[in-house]
Amino acid sequence: MDSSKLMLTALRFNDRINQQDLEGLVELMTDDHTFIDSEGNVTKGKDTMKQGWKEFFKKYPDYQNNFIA
Repeated sequence: MDSSKLMLTALRFNDRINQQDLEGLVELMTDDHTFIDSEGNVTKGKDTMKQGWKEFFKKYPDYQNNFIA
């Protein structure tokens, strides 16, 4: 995948997080999606991550990622 497609995917992913659009977020994940948190913990799998994001959105209903260039 070229860098422009990677950037677009990352921006779409972030947009889904900011909208708390769980289904849209899951659509962007591969079945073997891997998430590594800031402490280095690894979580694998689309279904596992769907549940994780669902819980995250409940816990942090106002969460937003903001990128400044």
